[in-house]
Amino acid sequence: MKKARQLLGCLLVFVLVLCIVPQAFSEEAELQAIQEEINYQALSVGLAAWLNGVGSDWQKGWQTDLVLWDAAGWYSAFHNRIYDQKLLGEADTRDFLASLGYTGDLVLPPTWEEYGIVKIVHGAGNSVNYDFRQHKEMFDAMIGVTTEMNVRMKDSTSAVFTAISHAFEDSHKYSYLISFAENDSPYSKFPYKVIGVEKYQEEPEWDPALNFTWKLLMAQNKLSNILRWYPSVKISMPAIDADAQQWTFKHNGEYVQYTDSGHYSFGTYGMYSFDLLESTDGVMRPCVGSVNRDPMREEELEKMIQKYLTDYERVKFLREENDLIWIQLIHPYGFHANAAIDKGTLLLRKMQFFYGDSTEPASENTFVYDETPPAFEPLKGWDMPLRTVTAVWESYDPAVQNFTYRTETIQLPYNWEYYPNEAKYDEYTIYTNPRYIGPYQYPGDWVDYSLFLTTAKG
Repeated sequence: MKKARQLLGCLLVFVLVLCIVPQAFSEEAELQAIQEEINYQALSVGLAAWLNGVGSDWQKGWQTDLVLWDAAGWYSAFHNRIYDQKLLGEADTRDFLASLGYTGDLVLPPTWEEYGIVKIVHGAGNSVNYDFRQHKEMFDAMIGVTTEMNVRMKDSTSAVFTAISHAFEDSHKYSYLISFAENDSPYSKFPYKVIGVEKYQEEPEWDPALNFTWKLLMAQNKLSNILRWYPSVKISMPAIDADAQQWTFKHNGEYVQYTDSGHYSFGTYGMYSFDLLESTDGVMRPCVGSVNRDPMREEELEKMIQKYLTDYERVKFLREENDLIWIQLIHPYGFHANAAIDKGTLLLRKMQFFYGDSTEPASENTFVYDETPPAFEPLKGWDMPLRTVTAVWESYDPAVQNFTYRTETIQLPYNWEYYPNEAKYDEYTIYTNPRYIGPYQYPGDWVDYSLFLTTAKG
């Protein structure tokens, strides 16, 4: 382990091209073997993160069964290419997945075996092996043909995975930051476990005419830094509605973010997502649809302004106009944005998005920081004693004719309603009666109450 510990302190660069051959054995064979496993581990999870869109609006997190098993498939594909190892054994599969934080029994994602993504091959003594067919085929079709990849150490505990795709007319670059910690398992071949995977913004090519740096621009537009000096952030949201405004501020130490279009309002308070809706008693009230207990949710909010400025390859100085500096951000996909930066504070004031050769912006956002947010009456309920809402979830699997149950308890203000999104979208039917007698009626203000949700129909 001492030898392995030295590896992350060194600059580690591993580039895949069309032909990859194993290095010759030497007196350093043990260190080399460990280093290769770290390479394959980082490359596999980075490739899975990229191809599954980790960090995007539709796939924010990386520790899902789908992403982790996909990484195992790419890990197997590396070993197939390098060592002609056709199958990944059960023990190696479990060890690799455990190094990514996977726990529990080895259960393939739904339909993977059915659709031929992986085949389970039984060996001697009831041993189990995994044949990741599609991963091996895609690996041979991509790596060194349409895609090149590398992983390099950023510091002693993190590496940057980069994929460059040449599948289209223009090349596109994707980067992820992979964080490591020492693996405390004495039986694992992986000296380090992966503890974080997130999209990574390489510093764009920077116009020397600008008298500030990319890092300073990012630091100034971090949400917590902004709210240290200003009461709120207000952003125009024309993609939602011509008059829509999104407000972000803090109440009792929790982030509040809500969007008001004049006829429809929705938002988040801490971990609660809500819509302002008319309930069954005819009263408009915040209706909580989901509870996000992800500890990364605040980090996502911290980047809400920065995200407007990221994922661009080049930044050019355009002009100075009164108290604004206009810059152009050029995206690898061929579109660009013009951003107005406050000359004194470096805060983002306006974004204009352009597509193709058009000289007219396709959309525009404005950013205001010095306005006190309008009174949002429902927030006052959080300053009073909270009530308890208990939800009992019943799921029915017709294949095995069996019910499973789970219970969720949340704390809400006296006049906030809990109506889970799964019930809104007809995945579950919701009742306030444990015998599933309906229809649902809001139980009233101030009282604790229980909800009973079931997938059984009829």
